[in-house]
Amino acid sequence: MAQSPTGSRTDSRVGATWPWVGVAALLMGIVALWSLAMPLMASPDEGSHVVKAAAVARGQWSGTLGPPPTDTSRPGAATVVELPNDIAQTLVLPNCYAFQPDQPADCAPDLPGRTGQTVAVETFAGQYPPLYYLLVGWPSLLLTGEAAVYGMRLASALISVVMVTWGAYRLRQVLPRHVATWGCVAALTPMCFFLFGTVNPNGWEIATAFSFWTACLALVVPRGRITTGALVHAGVAGALLVNIRDSSPFWALAVVVVVAVVAPAGRLRQLVRHRLAPWVAGLAVLSGLAMAAWTATHGGAVSARGLHPRLADQAVALLEISGSSYNYLQQMIGNFGWLDTPRRPSRSSAGTPRWVCSSCSRSPRAPGSGPGSRSGWSCSGSPRRRSSSCRPRPTPASSGRGAMRCPSPSGWPWWRRRRSACRTGRRTTRPPRTSTWRGGCSR
Repeated sequence: MAQSPTGSRTDSRVGATWPWVGVAALLMGIVALWSLAMPLMASPDEGSHVVKAAAVARGQWSGTLGPPPTDTSRPGAATVVELPNDIAQTLVLPNCYAFQPDQPADCAPDLPGRTGQTVAVETFAGQYPPLYYLLVGWPSLLLTGEAAVYGMRLASALISVVMVTWGAYRLRQVLPRHVATWGCVAALTPMCFFLFGTVNPNGWEIATAFSFWTACLALVVPRGRITTGALVHAGVAGALLVNIRDSSPFWALAVVVVVAVVAPAGRLRQLVRHRLAPWVAGLAVLSGLAMAAWTATHGGAVSARGLHPRLADQAVALLEISGSSYNYLQQMIGNFGWLDTPRRPSRSSAGTPRWVCSSCSRSPRAPGSGPGSRSGWSCSGSPRRRSSSCRPRPTPASSGRGAMRCPSPSGWPWWRRRRSACRTGRRTTRPPRTSTWRGGCSR
């Protein structure tokens, strides 16, 4: 009995989904290892975020806002909430090793057992939007002590992995496999996985922004078409993104502006005419209004207003920011702990990707080869040692016109180059263009 076309499409979609389930499981395993290997409260302000998450899970979304600080010893106005005694003690765990990279974390005391008594505790994240904390704070209702904190870490890791996997899946739909892979590798640095595995809204903000960016990119790339899945993806990811942190609407707006600028002619018009466009626009408006309402009623978020008078001058503030560019870049790649343990930069070129055709050389003709024979090509090594890393590889006389020729760097789009052929010197079809360029591939 012949299978219906609808059934075939359903089976193909299910078959294409299972590999991504495996990708999500692999990423979750990696992030879970980060979560379990790191000492408790070993990420910036994790204690405040743990207290906030536990409070939101118990219905204390706002708490009681305290007075503004009078000096720089406190980052802002604290919020007071009522929590069990074991959760309240998480704030003192990093006191002996925070900002001290040479101090082992075993100096931290153990969390006491839960007695059922609630105590007043301060958090500097008390006025943050509650969405993230609502999703990660529920394990503190079921578990106690260290298990509760690790449970919240794993909940944060799960929602981050879901958004990253969704974004990688969407990126793979519109870009070649190796382009999508290297794009994910470049965007998801070790610092991202570090934050994914801690109780910190920055991690989920990064994951959701990545997912939102890939969905918007899928809607405007020339080779893609406007699909219902990509439109729903962009709407859901964007609605979540703007409600994570106070700065999240800015990043969502930046993504939309960049996508609108790079969109091909006529694509935005097609997007507006899609049948789901009004629903997605309505979702965006509702999520934006929700964030605006929270910001208007919770204006006491942590800030350093008035604590650094010199930064009131915009020129001085810009100089301070530009002078910290290296620190920001380092934090983007990897600066762990309380931003006191930077990742050591690699001084070895062993990690240089070998898929780039860094050097090609024409080998001499093999002895006894006929006049119609051509030389083979072999590419290896890094661009720094282009001349010394070429290995001539002669080809037999029978190779003829089918012998491999290395493409010019500008001859092909870089994602279509036949890297394996350039590396191994095997037979392949002649590329559209060849050229001679100094120090590289020669005709």
